[in-house]
Amino acid sequence: MVCVHSMLTMKDEKSNRQEAILRAAEAEFLTKGYAGAKTVAIARRAGVTHAMLHYYYGTKERLFHEVFEAKLQLMGHALLQAFMKSHLPFMQRIEEGLRSHFDFLAANPGLPGFLLHEISAADSERMNRVRQPMFCLMQTVVGHLQPEVDELVRKGEIAPITCEDLIIDMVSLNVFYFVAGSLIDPFFVADPTQRAAFLERRKEENVRVIRQRLKLNS
Repeated sequence: MVCVHSMLTMKDEKSNRQEAILRAAEAEFLTKGYAGAKTVAIARRAGVTHAMLHYYYGTKERLFHEVFEAKLQLMGHALLQAFMKSHLPFMQRIEEGLRSHFDFLAANPGLPGFLLHEISAADSERMNRVRQPMFCLMQTVVGHLQPEVDELVRKGEIAPITCEDLIIDMVSLNVFYFVAGSLIDPFFVADPTQRAAFLERRKEENVRVIRQRLKLNS
């Protein structure tokens, strides 16, 4: 019994160390970029030795993909969970998907700017590994929604639009603040205690914009 308890304790400690390394790596990558991030600094942030970091994750590149593939999976899960609820009306699913995406960005505000910078600056092989899950996610969403969008347009229930344009409109609206926040905040969010209320207003405004975009002109 003591041996089993010891094994479980060791397993928990290993899991805690790995989680600490991933959290530290995320912070280091987001603040310094891939090129500027150092595994020594990540180990220091995580409270582990440099040797232990390499034991668990090997290289900086592997650590990078462990962090951001997990983030993209979380985002994908949030979107698909909303869009795939086929028992709900179309507009309700679109609004839930938009809100889920915005909430994910609000929980990870540095991610959009980081990915934009890295995609333009990084070597193609590394960023292809980041683009691939994003591409697969978009393919899944478009493949699921496209027939329904086409049918609703054909019936005259929503304004003419392609599924690709709808997704681009939604993503653009949500991402904008998190990319340009440093320019927006001094004018509109001078008091940091008001940021949560500001983000909630922006989220609902984005929903209204998309709802209006899909509305048929009288």
